[in-house]
Amino acid sequence: RRLILAKEILADDGSIFVHLDWKKSHYIKIILDEVFGEKHFRNEIIWFYPRGGDADKQFNRKHDVILWFSNSSDNWTYNWEDVLIPYTQDQLDRFKEVEKDGRKFYWNVNPRGEKIKSYLRKSGIGEYDVWNIGINATQIKEVAYPTVKPEKLLEKIIKATTSEKDLVLDFFGGSGTTAVVAEKLGRRWIVCDIGKLAYFTMQKRILQIENSKDI
Repeated sequence: RRLILAKEILADDGSIFVHLDWKKSHYIKIILDEVFGEKHFRNEIIWFYPRGGDADKQFNRKHDVILWFSNSSDNWTYNWEDVLIPYTQDQLDRFKEVEKDGRKFYWNVNPRGEKIKSYLRKSGIGEYDVWNIGINATQIKEVAYPTVKPEKLLEKIIKATTSEKDLVLDFFGGSGTTAVVAEKLGRRWIVCDIGKLAYFTMQKRILQIENSKDI
């Protein structure tokens, strides 16, 4: 029901991100395909968080899945420059050749064995669909909410797919991380939750970052 409502109120160039663990992601992907359309599926993002216990009966379960669907099949916001992975100095040092028009490049070899020019087109590498973002035990203790998400996780999503003054809606507000990051990034926001703990946790965190410039 919430996915259908989200579809009805989502901006034409808007996106929805659905965060799930390994137990339910494949079921909800099918529902999202039905509600939003398979052609509107943009990415399956793997959030890898290397911490916690060490299993001895199966591989360590250290990732969640985030499914990204856009409301449109040809018009959605993606601010790729805001989420670039900066080049290291070693990577930049490869671009030693310079064209007459000033473009830097280096000679590379493609999979067919052909010698080609690789140009310096961006200030970094486009973000991947696997994100290594650790869970901060100190933050969990400070916020005192068991499912609190790292701000870096929401920062990446909000920076990539919204612009300043856009409206961000979180149907499962929880610890309020979405609202906190949206506020810091100059986005408008709405959060929903039915738990009293969630309400008071979100209220406290918003008041604490009123004048914050952390992001």
